Amino acid sequence: MTDVQPVHDVAEHPEDQLRFLLGEVAADRRCALVTIVGIVERASRNVGTQMVVAEDGRYAGSVSSGCIDGSVATFALDALKVGEPRRVRLGAGSNFIDLQLPCGGGVDLLIQPDPDVRALQSVLDKLDQRERCTLSLGEFSVNYRPKLRLILAGRGSELTVFARLATSSGFDVHAYSPDTVDVETCAAHGATAARLTSSTAAPEINADTWSAVVTLFHDHDWEPAVLRAALATDAFYIGALGSPKTQENRLLTLRQMGVEDGQRIQGPIGLVPSMRNATMLAISTLAEIIDRFHQRHPSPVAQ
Repeated sequence: MTDVQPVHDVAEHPEDQLRFLLGEVAADRRCALVTIVGIVERASRNVGTQMVVAEDGRYAGSVSSGCIDGSVATFALDALKVGEPRRVRLGAGSNFIDLQLPCGGGVDLLIQPDPDVRALQSVLDKLDQRERCTLSLGEFSVNYRPKLRLILAGRGSELTVFARLATSSGFDVHAYSPDTVDVETCAAHGATAARLTSSTAAPEINADTWSAVVTLFHDHDWEPAVLRAALATDAFYIGALGSPKTQENRLLTLRQMGVEDGQRIQGPIGLVPSMRNATMLAISTLAEIIDRFHQRHPSPVAQ
């Protein structure tokens, strides 16, 4: 019997799960795609949530909070052996009375062995292009949205800790700093990192409506060019480190530069005010960004 085990270095975003699946197929390993197509009363995951199960028992993603994922992976391996799609209900209303969800609800699952690789690659291509997209699974469709992108500019531990927490959360992180050591540290954490060479010339801020921009400088002379460039984008969140007085001075500086929409800038940043610890500041600000992200882009609804 094949042992099943989660792949812990694959984040929860569908983009990561699809990369895992396509990587397995490229290595000549078969996979099954599992999708929640219905919920009975309540569940810990939304309709449209997916997981990928490789033929060697490794799986990426979760259709529960871990309570039934191992069993789901076993069902997926059985479907791979048979080579035919399968629908399974687990939890409330299921014939498998030994597999219950702690929340008391149930999930209806569609298990598809050897899913259409070209269709999945098309979805991944569109996500890479930062576009919404839809995958048709017969009479059921799954909607996807791009990953949250974080564009960080700063120096010191405020920047490097923020980059580490954001990359470990599976976000798409781009980091900029005047300091080579900071750039190298952010890159080591998995961020796309580059050095700022001038306080008056901003890098290209590749921000879209799925992006947040945060400046993390104590020497605020580095901020104006970056913030002006960020304000010219569709970023859903723009924030800057500093006190209320610093924010007041920041907006004045931007107005003197001819920038009139500085009120878009969140300052001070974070749900918890006056954080003086780099880790807590990063967590507080990430929570604020995630809240804004879900206000702007509610979870896609599967059909």
